[in-house]
Amino acid sequence: FLASISPYADPVTTANPDTDFYEVTANASATVTVEVTARNLVPPTKLDPVVEVVDNSNARFTTCREGGDGSTTGAVNGVNGNADPTPLAFDDNCINDDIELGFNRDSKLEFLVPGSGPVTFFVRVLDWRGDARPDFLYDITISGAN
Repeated sequence: FLASISPYADPVTTANPDTDFYEVTANASATVTVEVTARNLVPPTKLDPVVEVVDNSNARFTTCREGGDGSTTGAVNGVNGNADPTPLAFDDNCINDDIELGFNRDSKLEFLVPGSGPVTFFVRVLDWRGDARPDFLYDITISGAN
């Protein structure tokens, strides 16, 4: 669905950032895919979306697979721009800035839901550039959830 980023500064290092959270429930062992793409507007959006999967205490999960193309040169590990050495394993921190190196308008995670029974978690969307505004529009797609 279409959304707009919450206003104000959103870098990961900012204390108490203003961000968008989505509450999601999925069954344990399910793979949930979360993809965020900034809308291509005229003039071009400056939104550089980051997606993160956290629990109810805001702790980041570590059972994600980066959303790159499955190669060690295309899968971007987290937000630091390094190639993921194990692109097919669910062993990454659940935060992603870019699907492809050098393309700043998208982010994607595949999340392996831990635990047993239905699990509630939160998808967090923020602006890596730190100047989120309500006119920064993005599409968010969540699949594999209940």
